[in-house]
Amino acid sequence: MFICGLASGQFIIYNFYTCDSEPYFSNKPHNMRIRGIDWAEDDMGFTTAGADGNVFFFDIQMLRFKGSRLQEKDYNSKSLGTNSGFTDVANIPGTSEAIVVGGSSKVCKTSDSKNSCDAKAQIS
Repeated sequence: MFICGLASGQFIIYNFYTCDSEPYFSNKPHNMRIRGIDWAEDDMGFTTAGADGNVFFFDIQMLRFKGSRLQEKDYNSKSLGTNSGFTDVANIPGTSEAIVVGGSSKVCKTSDSKNSCDAKAQIS
């Protein structure tokens, strides 16, 4: 499977071999453009980061059968100590919900806010 993130804040998941997409694999979680997507290590879920300052976690089975995301794992720019949208996201290997995000604030942070760095440039 592969994911396309759209400027509208919507994503669509496609079958890699047939380019087909099921209706339950289309969702609009963000209010603004999706700027980053990262698959989980086991390929059973993914994380999206939006220009709206939100990071959302999705489980493929939950999306298929319930049409929803893992809301208890949501992060937003305010919870990470920044007031800007995100430009990218990466899942930290070996964890189920820890992420590193970068944004237009030129700061890279981990979801637990214990680690951060000033990138001195917008991260993408």
